[in-house]
Amino acid sequence: MKTLLLTISLLLTSLLFSQEIKTENKKYYIDGVHVYRHEMKNILETNLKASNLYKKANKKETWGGLLIGSGIGLCIADAVKGAVSNEKYPSSLTYTGVAFVAISFPIMSGKNRIRAESIEVYNEGVRGTEKKLGYNFDVNLINNQNGIGFNITF
Repeated sequence: MKTLLLTISLLLTSLLFSQEIKTENKKYYIDGVHVYRHEMKNILETNLKASNLYKKANKKETWGGLLIGSGIGLCIADAVKGAVSNEKYPSSLTYTGVAFVAISFPIMSGKNRIRAESIEVYNEGVRGTEKKLGYNFDVNLINNQNGIGFNITF
């Protein structure tokens, strides 16, 4: 009885996470319910390729944001330093800040495309094959070191 309940609960949890993800206005929806970005990481864990693409997009966003913030901070710090003291205003801090901002654009350029690709890969994995009458399932007779048995895939 315990194994039956465990099997049913595992099937239900796998069916809950096997819904297609839709994107509207940079927000993610599963069956019309808004899913936050920090939850997307957990949902995409079931598909390794989609998870890796999503993590790659997040890394690009993190590094790009860090470079933009640092560059703007350096430019503001140099402007304040130039306004308060008698030093020449566009110093090396401003040029470094501008370089950081310029470097951040190529880094952040493909993050939305990669994130959309990760959602597409996940949805393709969820769709699988087309349903015909009822459910698609496959029953195979398998043989391994543990013996002979049936492999049921739905």
